[in-house]
Amino acid sequence: MTTNQEKTIFLETLIQPREDHFALESVRALLPPVIEHVAEIGCAGWDKEALCKLADDLRSGNMLLESSATRGPKGLHGSHPMHGALLKIAEYNPEEMKKRLYLLAHVINVAYQWREDIKYAGPHNTFLLSDKKRLTYETYLKNLETACKVVRKIDAEWLDDIADGHESSEGLQQQLHRFSVDPEILDDSYIQQLERFLAYGLHSRGPRQGSSKGGKTSKKSRNHSA
Repeated sequence: MTTNQEKTIFLETLIQPREDHFALESVRALLPPVIEHVAEIGCAGWDKEALCKLADDLRSGNMLLESSATRGPKGLHGSHPMHGALLKIAEYNPEEMKKRLYLLAHVINVAYQWREDIKYAGPHNTFLLSDKKRLTYETYLKNLETACKVVRKIDAEWLDDIADGHESSEGLQQQLHRFSVDPEILDDSYIQQLERFLAYGLHSRGPRQGSSKGGKTSKKSRNHSA
């Protein structure tokens, strides 16, 4: 990548921002660490050297970020949830922000893999009939929106347990699944929702092919708002 346009296209592949890049320059400092996390845990489909270069260019100011917003943030969490999550994460304290960015990197990584499956399935039609629901953009966006809501809102107590030390998104999904089926801890829907997104995106499970019995927590019962 040499031109600003090429860098911008690559950034758009990562976070799928709204076309006007609403307030993206305001979260510039958050982009390098989340991109570097993707490079660390990302699937083989990513060009990890290019990810690191993009992070460096953003950090050093060698990439221009501009927005041309003609409307406010309304609807952003539904239409462009990764973009919306970045803006919300910027409101947290530095330590909590770091952990939420780590979770967002996993969502970005898995969302990319899921989109690639959808893209490949269109012309090739080589996936099983049981994958049909998973391989629709509607299912993808619905689950992505939910996963990003978890990243934005999950209680800080959970971050110490899940937002560190995973070498892959598969590892995080497996840990979340263990929490979600543990009979000794109380229900926590956010854990279940994030685990479901990762499982569907990684194709370890699909819609109506079995699900965990509810995300849970031993710390305290949570009451989550939308």
